[in-house]
Amino acid sequence: MKSSKLFMLFALVACVSLFGFCVCGGDDDDDDGVSSKKASKLEVFYQYTFSADFLSIADVKIAYYDASGTLQTETVSGTTWTKSVTYTTFPAEVGTKVTATQKSVSLTKDQYAVSWTTNNVLKGYYADGTNAETKKYSTSQKLSVNKAKVADFFKKGFDFGSFMANVSLSSDKTKFIFE
Repeated sequence: MKSSKLFMLFALVACVSLFGFCVCGGDDDDDDGVSSKKASKLEVFYQYTFSADFLSIADVKIAYYDASGTLQTETVSGTTWTKSVTYTTFPAEVGTKVTATQKSVSLTKDQYAVSWTTNNVLKGYYADGTNAETKKYSTSQKLSVNKAKVADFFKKGFDFGSFMANVSLSSDKTKFIFE
């Protein structure tokens, strides 16, 4: 008899707890009525690394979209180029276009170790500051270019790690869409 009353007491407590959870839980709205799970910003971290040999024979420029959607272009001055851009207006164009042109310099080496590496990270955040999504784009290329073939190397029009994406929000604004 005591065990059936105890069982009934536990069942009652479980039902009340479940009802309270259903009534009180699951609402992601902040006090102002705006969902905290709405996508709010995208931080993009660009990093490009070039070999010293490559930079000795090439002028490298990187074009990227700033937070206002304006295309900016910078000349690479060292072996590593980095940029961080935060986007809060969508849709947004993000990405880079890397171009390299041959420098007018005397070629003093028989072989040039030409390499580049890209590490681009896109981090989307909800309004409450939690991470919604992270995407990474990385490439790497290593070549040995003979002194006699340097001019041909630049004529081929290599892709030096460029990437572009249009980032928009889902219709309910809870997810980032990368196209």
